[in-house]
Amino acid sequence: KAVPFEKLLPALDPLGKCPACSGLFPAWLGLHGVLIHLEKWEDSHEQVLRKVRQAAFVDAPRRLTQSTVKRLLQIMGFQEIPGVEFPSLDPDAESDEDDNDDDDDDD
Repeated sequence: KAVPFEKLLPALDPLGKCPACSGLFPAWLGLHGVLIHLEKWEDSHEQVLRKVRQAAFVDAPRRLTQSTVKRLLQIMGFQEIPGVEFPSLDPDAESDEDDNDDDDDDD
């Protein structure tokens, strides 16, 4: 028995939309899942894949910055949810915060 799309939507939301083929996908697929899609259909997704590679290599050989991850998500068709912030991608930032917390405890 077929399930109406409207019943599935809450499980898939938020949705992303492939900028090359307009295919919808659940955001929980993540960057890796969408990258697999782009590479599988490389001939028809060449422009998007090129933009992804260019954006990813902006930070190479350093770690990816938050702005690069946001750019990758945008290029790959993920919806932006206003007001949602990513956790820090810099492991040193957490240790700096922990060090500051320790300083507060000494007072």
